[in-house]
Amino acid sequence: MANPNNSDDKKNMDTQPSVTEQIREYIMSNLLSVIWSASLLVGGLIFWLYFFQIQYFPDLSFGESGLLLPLAAITGVFFLLLMAFMFMLPYFIRWVMLGSVKWGSNEKDIAKPL
Repeated sequence: MANPNNSDDKKNMDTQPSVTEQIREYIMSNLLSVIWSASLLVGGLIFWLYFFQIQYFPDLSFGESGLLLPLAAITGVFFLLLMAFMFMLPYFIRWVMLGSVKWGSNEKDIAKPL
């Protein structure tokens, strides 16, 4: 059993990356698979909510499931792109209307070339 007052154990604990750093590193190293998984999750949830709303859950064969999988991914990608656009829309409106964006106390004119 490790002694909690041992300085070697404290050094090892300080050098280990935090959980958020590990998650960020995993996402950046596997970006395509994370995007694919997120699109499948979102698309699958959309289909599941649709089937739940109409109170009908179809019996799918293996071939029909193979068709539903890419459709769920395409639906998820479309939904994620739509959400990204909706989050970025206020930024672009401010950029077009005012020609500048404030970052804290500094105002940078981004409409003019550097």
